[in-house]
Amino acid sequence: MRHRCKVDHLGKPADQREALIRSMLTSLFTHDEIKTTHVRAKALKKRADRIVTLAKRGDLHAIRQVRKLIYNSPTGEIWVNHKNQEISETVLRRIFKTLAPRFKDRKGGYTRVIQMPPRRGDAAPMALIQLTFELEEKIQNKQKHAITAHSEKHHAHTTSDSELVINETIDVLQQQDTHSMEQETE
Repeated sequence: MRHRCKVDHLGKPADQREALIRSMLTSLFTHDEIKTTHVRAKALKKRADRIVTLAKRGDLHAIRQVRKLIYNSPTGEIWVNHKNQEISETVLRRIFKTLAPRFKDRKGGYTRVIQMPPRRGDAAPMALIQLTFELEEKIQNKQKHAITAHSEKHHAHTTSDSELVINETIDVLQQQDTHSMEQETE
């Protein structure tokens, strides 16, 4: 019996379920919204809100906790650090540098689940899960993307002192990952 068990099983074993949630979280924080089944969206909402709360804290321990919950894949944007070196933006950097400042004044409710028509074929209830931004921020974001589409190949961003600490921490953690992967292959 599953009385008082609060785990959303999603019809999968634990390892597959965690991999599915992890990849969906990565997609959500890369694209700001994804379309999935309603049950998966509700399970994703809990974890996404927790990640944004950790990102608002912004310390080293929070970075390491978030890194365990997502895949740190590149998003395709390029940043320029204080030494004028180009750094490819990853999902982890995007969460801590872009999304956390946007949500700094919000107390909760960082994501919303919007019901959609059922999926064709199996009639599964579908939903759209989005990060909640203010309307003005979305308009500014669309204008920024339109400008970058017509400008040069890479859009350079400048970084502040707090962003430098986050960048250096993430770089060190990535170097540790690659070093440990090299040792495992030997």
